[in-house]
Amino acid sequence: MNDPLAIKQPNKKMFRIKKYAAIDIGSNAMRLLITNIVEQDGKESQFNKNSLVRVPIRLGQDSFTVGEISEESIARMIDAMKAFRLLMKVHKVEKYLAFATSAMREANNAFEVVDIINKESDIKIEIIDGKKELLFGPFAGFSTKFLKHGSSFDLLESLEFSNLFPMLSAGWHNLPLTKYLIDQVRQTPEERLDALKQFVPNAKLEDWVLETAGQRVQVIKKDEEEGGKLEFGTEIVNAADGTIAALLGASPGASTSVSIILDVLHRCFKSKMESEEWLEKLKEMIPSYGTSLAKDEALIEKVRKETHELLDLK
Repeated sequence: MNDPLAIKQPNKKMFRIKKYAAIDIGSNAMRLLITNIVEQDGKESQFNKNSLVRVPIRLGQDSFTVGEISEESIARMIDAMKAFRLLMKVHKVEKYLAFATSAMREANNAFEVVDIINKESDIKIEIIDGKKELLFGPFAGFSTKFLKHGSSFDLLESLEFSNLFPMLSAGWHNLPLTKYLIDQVRQTPEERLDALKQFVPNAKLEDWVLETAGQRVQVIKKDEEEGGKLEFGTEIVNAADGTIAALLGASPGASTSVSIILDVLHRCFKSKMESEEWLEKLKEMIPSYGTSLAKDEALIEKVRKETHELLDLK
């Protein structure tokens, strides 16, 4: 075949791999994301991240303080965009888009910078116009896909004799939630508009579009008493010997990620977590480690002060 990325295995359908890229020019950094798009006959396309490169160029510091992008920042942007161009060439990227956000939009010399970069790197940048939008998202949905771009057969293919009863049991023990989800899926555009009008009385249906804002797979855990129960937090699953661990359920946010990773360390490196060397390092990274902040007023004041200074909170 002439196309090295078009592959066919015996008795299997043809699949092709395309590479697209996106360049994001933000207030604190420039990023190049290269994605593999796998197309297979009879199946939905799969999107897989191939490479992500981040260059810390703080355009916001120029734009939001002096009103324009400095010559030094322009020079660094040109170098970064030339590097991005070479990376896209090496990866054989077929198509790309480059966007700049508020830092470029607010700069007085924004269009001049765009022209310079286009001439030097042959990359055309589009400045996002900053049009204001409102996201109203109290609605729930349902999909048999485990990923946004997954297969509609994901749920069906996950069913086994061993997990069928826990799944049915979880549904039975959560009938109000099951009914709520069914009612949400059955809602008409007019019914969603009625909910929106409680907050935006003059809203019109033609001004709004329905978007899938996020998706998660609900974890159902076996339970000796109930058969199966829903897990709404983050579930840690690890091998008995601690060689591998995974997180299931909700994505851990900043408020819980430290607690979760400490739990993983305790499960997978129990003996080392009790060693003097590890305890000393943990105390260095987390001054309050092993101490109850609720019982130590002086320590909590110290931690709050350090946190405010690090995050520049007022």
